[in-house]
Amino acid sequence: MIHLREEFIKRYLQDVSIRQVAEDIGVSTSMMYLLIQKKRNPGNKVISKILHYYKLPFEEVFSTES
Repeated sequence: MIHLREEFIKRYLQDVSIRQVAEDIGVSTSMMYLLIQKKRNPGNKVISKILHYYKLPFEEVFSTES
């Protein structure tokens, strides 16, 4: 399973408009909230969009769990 890292959430998503981030990367606001709450795993497209938007490597944004 792939999830957003807690450190990433605290650093980049704490004090921003989730709606604006979702709009900027081309996903629904509800999808962003599900990702933040770890209730949904991102697909390859969403992973790519988030990495491109923040210009960060995979390891800084996501964690993988078995």
